[in-house]
Amino acid sequence: SNGLPTSWLSSNNFTMSTSMDTTTSNAKVEGTSCFRIKGEVGKNKYLYQEVPINTSEKATYILSGWATANSVPKGTNSSSFRLIARVYYTDGDYKNHNFYFNTDIKQGQWQYVSGAFNINDGSTTKQIDRLVVFLVYNRQGNYAYFDNIQLTKEDVTSYTYNDEGDLTAVKDNAEQNSSFKYQDNKLTEYVDP
Repeated sequence: SNGLPTSWLSSNNFTMSTSMDTTTSNAKVEGTSCFRIKGEVGKNKYLYQEVPINTSEKATYILSGWATANSVPKGTNSSSFRLIARVYYTDGDYKNHNFYFNTDIKQGQWQYVSGAFNINDGSTTKQIDRLVVFLVYNRQGNYAYFDNIQLTKEDVTSYTYNDEGDLTAVKDNAEQNSSFKYQDNKLTEYVDP
């Protein structure tokens, strides 16, 4: 065992031990333990988990989690303290969705990030192969702690309004379009496919 929970993997720069990269119960937001990564200047360190999806549907996901670190502020050394949702396509291409933690907040002050993304954002008709969630602490000093990481599929609907503030269209992830027509600010027609 590498000391990580089932289905979590690490970058090649990991040293799983009680003094380096591990899970720990010393710092946590919820539960019994959290991930700890010991930053090392010049090294990219991360944990990741693959989520099989294999679809072409237009679905929205939310990636969220808690972290704390006494991190190095972003500068010229390409340091990074973030969550990444990476969508891989069956042709080998991928797209990153980055959610950054504030590097100015010191260790002991937990911060929460959350971000929504669409796995097929309309710029491609490619087949999605898998989604990979990364907990990233690259080219950093000190320790970082990550806890309560969640990936949630959300059904999201968009709404369009006219200049008078009347609802004119509703569009869901499945591209089902409902439309509304008005005359003198009164609803005259509603179409629900």
